[in-house]
Amino acid sequence: MLSIENRKLVSILFRHAYYQTKRSSDFTLVPTTACLRRLEEHGLTVKSTSGQTMVLQQMEALAPALPLTAPVCLSFLVYLNNSLLWNVTNVPASANPDAAHLRQFYLTNLKDDGTWQSVPTKQAHLSAQDALPVLKSSRFTLNIPKGQTTEIKIRKLLLAEGWKPFRNIPVQPDQEVVLVNLAEPGYYEITKGLAGETPAKIVVSDDAVRAGNFFAILDLWIDNNTNEGSECIAYIDNRLLEWHYVLIDIKSKKVQYGDPSGITISYARHTADTESPSPVTFARLAEADMDDKLKQLVQQIRDGSPDSVENVFVFKSDVPVPLMEHRPPTVKLGMNGVSSFASLPVPDISTVRIRGNSSLVYYNI
Repeated sequence: MLSIENRKLVSILFRHAYYQTKRSSDFTLVPTTACLRRLEEHGLTVKSTSGQTMVLQQMEALAPALPLTAPVCLSFLVYLNNSLLWNVTNVPASANPDAAHLRQFYLTNLKDDGTWQSVPTKQAHLSAQDALPVLKSSRFTLNIPKGQTTEIKIRKLLLAEGWKPFRNIPVQPDQEVVLVNLAEPGYYEITKGLAGETPAKIVVSDDAVRAGNFFAILDLWIDNNTNEGSECIAYIDNRLLEWHYVLIDIKSKKVQYGDPSGITISYARHTADTESPSPVTFARLAEADMDDKLKQLVQQIRDGSPDSVENVFVFKSDVPVPLMEHRPPTVKLGMNGVSSFASLPVPDISTVRIRGNSSLVYYNI
């Protein structure tokens, strides 16, 4: 009698630098409709546990019950369960600190040449290069300039083949709209045949178009050469923020700090933190050195409570600092020659106030 069992073929995991263990259980992977069909066709099942999603393969007498005779793409929608994770996730859309951070991504374990990689990201960690391309349903239209092209060329990224020609669509001289019908979901490149054109990358997924607010589409490619127990791990960096301490001198609680130049802020990272920069020093910002938004903020504090606010001082860290789970630094206020006059609050994942690429911490003195 044949023995039927399942073996763990591939595990999909997320690692986030914020966590002490680096393991993140903040993501849920949901197979798309096409993925469910392929799982059934190839004797595969998906099982999710805390922190990982496993693809299991049915085995008979130590061999796959349904060998993978051709490459198979398993497509998942990835959902972020913990919205607070955005506070400590570092994927800027550009070098502009005030620019919005990216919120949707396309992940795949294929390189552009069609070979495997153990991470589903373009670089070692999630980056702007993984931003979700234009998302399309399986049927869509393309606008084209009349009379300037004769053919639309479409390529698809495939395992072992890279970018392979998939379909060519002829264009008539008087045509301005082309209907594209791509029954297979996946990652495509479209060229309209125009002079000086840059090919456009698109992701086709009816499920994703209907899904709305998802974190990523993840395409996992496997075949008969996939090693049992393989891991596909997405690494996500912690967000680095310049810390701004906004010290508000309250008249009714006024501390005799003397000359403002005597106010100091000291920083010591947690004993279990070996990753944050050290040392970190804080210097008082002159108003002339503040950006316009910070100047406006300081002025709003002064104007908002003129009867209670005597002055506002802003101190800035000399380097960006991350937030780390269970490893808060010790930040102390010093004045009048006393280096440990008071402990200052330290932001965490739920309390951090982010302005651009900075964290604002308010404290009344």
